[in-house]
Amino acid sequence: MTIATDLPMDTLHKRADRLLAENVSEGERILAKCVGADDIYSVVVTDRRVFIIKVGWRTGQTGGGAVTSYDHRTITSVEVRFSMLTGIFEVTAGGMQNKRLSAYGKDAREAPNAFPIQKKQTAKFQQVAALIREQAGAASAPVMAAPATEGIPDQIAKLASLRDAGILTADEFEAKKAELLARL
Repeated sequence: MTIATDLPMDTLHKRADRLLAENVSEGERILAKCVGADDIYSVVVTDRRVFIIKVGWRTGQTGGGAVTSYDHRTITSVEVRFSMLTGIFEVTAGGMQNKRLSAYGKDAREAPNAFPIQKKQTAKFQQVAALIREQAGAASAPVMAAPATEGIPDQIAKLASLRDAGILTADEFEAKKAELLARL
């Protein structure tokens, strides 16, 4: 996996920055931040997931904000679309009902997985979309099974290192550990 070093790191709206801080996990690394139209919509990509953050009354979040996150393993597509004057950034994940959203009207502003962007922002949003696709592809790649000669304690130790690296969640680690201990 190759992560570009020149990824956007836009300054988020003050409220969006606070919401991000409240939702990012300890040890989670931020790879890119990209602010959309009117500085009230943003996408933040970490090494574990994608956040769509919206603040302000025009987003349907009067006086507050909304944060929706998508684990890289569940992301099925990322789109950057444009009409003549405006565009839309959209993330789709497994289990979501697909409805073609329009950048005009309330569709993109109120949908949890999309927001409007300006045509001049095309390049940076295409770059972020490529990063998300890369992260999603790496996260959904099949994991090689542990060799049969490896003992259960060694397998649990390897799982713990994957959990500590953020590749497995604590719940996934505990489930696999219980499965291995049941074999003893």
